[in-house]
Amino acid sequence: SLSAGPAALVLALDPGSALVTVVSAAGAAVILLTSPLTACIAARAYVDLRCRHEGWDLELRRQAMEPARP
Repeated sequence: SLSAGPAALVLALDPGSALVTVVSAAGAAVILLTSPLTACIAARAYVDLRCRHEGWDLELRRQAMEPARP
């Protein structure tokens, strides 16, 4: 929707305009930036949920609080 929507609107209003190319390129740039960002956010959320579900953070805190054994 970020790429095709505005390009389709400009194409419907003025098919011969050079603005169609500019809007399509801008839409592609938006997709180029948002796709990796979305993947990073999803990966971070997955790791966070898995840590919470399996209790990794609590286990690490417990180990850090224990006194060192000789």
